[in-house]
Formats: sequence, structure tokens, C-alpha cells
Amino acid sequence: MRSDYVPQAQIWRINHGWRRSADHNGFVIETNTGAWQRQSDDDDEPNGTTPRAVRVQIRPYVSDTRNLLLVRASAEEPDEDFLRTLAYSLRRAIQLDYQIEEQEIQVELIGSEKQRRIILWEAADLFLQPDFYYQRGAIPGVCVFIDGPHHAGKEVQDRRAREPLEDRGYRIVVITAKRPLAEQIETFPDIFVPLANGQW
Repeated sequence: MRSDYVPQAQIWRINHGWRRSADHNGFVIETNTGAWQRQSDDDDEPNGTTPRAVRVQIRPYVSDTRNLLLVRASAEEPDEDFLRTLAYSLRRAIQLDYQIEEQEIQVELIGSEKQRRIILWEAADLFLQPDFYYQRGAIPGVCVFIDGPHHAGKEVQDRRAREPLEDRGYRIVVITAKRPLAEQIETFPDIFVPLANGQW
């Protein structure tokens, strides 16, 4: 078995189309309306009087930068069930050894045949989205998180999840339900500027 650690790798997740589609050539969208179409839909209207709609195929994607681990079995054509068992065993071992939450590590199988590999990556903030974001020119901006009552007791977990953003240069501002809003806003006069009437 061979493993390769790749720091700050760029990960792309591409959606190639409907799961039941045979060709996986993306999704069909009608450009006139923006409506998503089924692959089997006919371009022509039944009465033949309406001009053919312009349709294009797209592949939605997201990308991010993550530290990842690539694991490749030594067998020429490793058994799929074995790889899946190994993948989730590795993830579980990492969780126990580093005492991290289950959602902080993601694992999948990628590639095919001889290039089949296990990929594990940090995913604590994969879906972490600030409630407000303020751009600061060419440098990383300000991420404002509004932590309501449902965040009670999760302060340590939230802070750990947001650390990767700070490591990349983003400024983190957290507004909580524990203190008056106006008091917290006044703490950041360089971010929150009052309006002409004195209101925020």
C-alpha cells in the first residue's frame, strides 16, 4: 500500500449529471428560461409553431483547497469492498487518534481500475459559510458569523471549524446571542459603520 500526503491541494467536485443518466454529460438547461430540463425532453414544441429553445449542457462544480491523503492499494485490481472497508477504517482511525469529529474528515474512492485510490481530506469547513462577507480588495475579507442560541455549548467546535479561515488570512467576527447586539457592533468600528441617522 502506498500513501501520499498532499498539503494545500485544490479539490474539485464536479456533478456530471443525473445519477440515472447513461452518458453523464451534464445537465441540460434552457437558456431562455434558465429551467433545468430532463435529458429526454424534446427541443421542439408539440404544435411546431414555437421556435426551438436553445439548450446547453453544464456541469456544476465547487472547488476548495484542502490537505489530503491519497492511498493506493498494492493489488493491480483491488477489490472494491476491500477498498471501501479500508477507507472507512482509516477515517475512523484518524478520528480516534486525533480526537476529531466525524464530519471533520471526508473519505471517498476516486479513479478507476489500476488508478483506483482512497482520498481523505480535511472537511471541517467544507460547507462553512459566513452569514455576511465583506471584501477587502485583493486580500481575504471579513467573515461575520451570527451565532444564535443553537450554537450554545458549541463554542469550541465552532472556533476549531473556523481556524482554517483565519489561517488563510480571513478576519473572523462572531456575533452571539449572549451580549446586546449594539454592544458587539461597537466593538468593530472599522467594519460596522453607522448610517447618517446614527443607526447601524
